[in-house]
Amino acid sequence: MKVLLKGSRENYGMFVGMVGILSNILLFIFKLIMGWISNSIAITADAFNNLSDAGSFGITLVSFKLAKKPANKKYPFGYGRIEYISGFVVSFFILIVGLKLIKSSIQEILHPESVVFNWATLIGLAFSILVKLSIGLFNRYAGKKIESVAVNALALDSLCDALVTAVTLGSYLMAHFLNCQVDGYAGTIASLFMLYSGFRAAMDTLKPLMGQSPDPKVASEIKEKLLANKNIISVHDLMLHNYGPNRFFASVHVVVPSDGDLLELHNELFCAEKEIEHSLNIYINIHPDPVKPTQISN
Repeated sequence: MKVLLKGSRENYGMFVGMVGILSNILLFIFKLIMGWISNSIAITADAFNNLSDAGSFGITLVSFKLAKKPANKKYPFGYGRIEYISGFVVSFFILIVGLKLIKSSIQEILHPESVVFNWATLIGLAFSILVKLSIGLFNRYAGKKIESVAVNALALDSLCDALVTAVTLGSYLMAHFLNCQVDGYAGTIASLFMLYSGFRAAMDTLKPLMGQSPDPKVASEIKEKLLANKNIISVHDLMLHNYGPNRFFASVHVVVPSDGDLLELHNELFCAEKEIEHSLNIYINIHPDPVKPTQISN
């Protein structure tokens, strides 16, 4: 399990949020102007998608700020799950915008309008693709670095946006060079990509909120460290609770001999708890289940 230096997650998350807000607002203004000039519903739809993305990055920025708050009496496990909630809110916005855009795109299919071609719009769309790819790849790197489902959701959204803009660019070229009005169809495809990315991101953020079974790799590491102690015979009923990134609490039952020295056993279990806390960044509570020596042999 990856353990980061204190403050590094927040720094990454807040930097991702600020870069995302600024870049998406600029793209929104740029694409809105291009959509108005070219009379393209697909480009205009893409512009408002960028505006929703700016809001998503803003939510993520606020969530990382709030997640830094220390635990207190009201919230003894801290505020780390705010990050998961923000990821779900981002996913929800993606789905809402996708549904609205698909409605506009279908109207464009039923009542198509001519798209006005100009080279500035063409170059602008190509530049937008590069910007979105850069943001998406950076977010994916940051998301893996800090193990953040919220940032991973933003990365998926940005990469899908690059693909959406590529589809929009293709329809723009077809309208000019092939005299084929597919603007509404391109907008529909773009909307479907948004719905897919929103649904996928929602599932990724809901899992830790609803509660998951322990990661097999983490469970194996915990059991291995516990069984390395001489008085621990076996391990069972391991439960791992996620209260936010890098905030894990666990409980486990261990079988121990009933004829051992009680003080020695207590010290051994205490040291095992501290060793797991230090090496895996998991706060764990170990419950001993004493058995008689005759039961052990059986």
